[in-house]
Amino acid sequence: MSNITLDYPVTSAQVRKSLPPSSFGRLLKVEARKLVDTRAGFWLILSGVVLTVAALIVTAVLSQLPEVRGPDTVLTWFTVSSTSSILSIFLGVLAILTMTTEWTTRTALTTFTLEPRRLRVAAAKMLVLALATLVMILFSVVVGAVVIAVLKATGGNVNWSMPLGELGAFTVQTLFNTFMAAGFALLMANTAAAIVAYFALPMAAGVLVSFGDIMPNLGKVAPWIAFQPSLSALSAGPMTGVQWAQLAVVVLLWIGIPTAIGLVLWQRRQVS
Repeated sequence: MSNITLDYPVTSAQVRKSLPPSSFGRLLKVEARKLVDTRAGFWLILSGVVLTVAALIVTAVLSQLPEVRGPDTVLTWFTVSSTSSILSIFLGVLAILTMTTEWTTRTALTTFTLEPRRLRVAAAKMLVLALATLVMILFSVVVGAVVIAVLKATGGNVNWSMPLGELGAFTVQTLFNTFMAAGFALLMANTAAAIVAYFALPMAAGVLVSFGDIMPNLGKVAPWIAFQPSLSALSAGPMTGVQWAQLAVVVLLWIGIPTAIGLVLWQRRQVS
């Protein structure tokens, strides 16, 4: 039996040279397909859609019960569309899975062999998550319109009010929640740890706000570090200069710094 000896070993660099360069548009398509191609991604999206619809319907129906609403309470299209917190939870978990799956399922070797510029992969994932968030918000608005139409046809106390300013604030809040989850996932590269951080850390910071009346010094610091209260100010009316500064600091602390450190680790993390 004779042995066959190759003249040279085939390396990943030679594999990359034999393939056409990946455009950013192709990366976007690949990352978008990853959201639904996997079994976990498909069922997560389906569950999120079903639960969001159910939450909007239940909230709208309960708000029309005499025991719940006041005589002058009017349910608006915007209120129905932006009521469900399940939407933010679902998008946060989706963002975490999108960023950590490369490492937890050992697909990073294939991904970074085909596209060695890791920052482009991370940018594609972030943009796909932003687009998915906008699509889900649009879906929530459409479902809200259907709910309002049904309630109005059945004599419910509703109207078609949809202030663009409030809708814009809700969109920014949801996007920030998604980016915060993605930042934690980039930083930790572990699904369980990122999910715990996504839920527990903002909750812990919110506890500081609740102690503001008891501890005045803590109350002064809390708006500069608590994530959700600063985001809520977006939809509470015109913001002051101090509130804008607080929002900028909070976004830097909760999104900017974790994402920046996570991107550095993303480029240096060992692929195995």
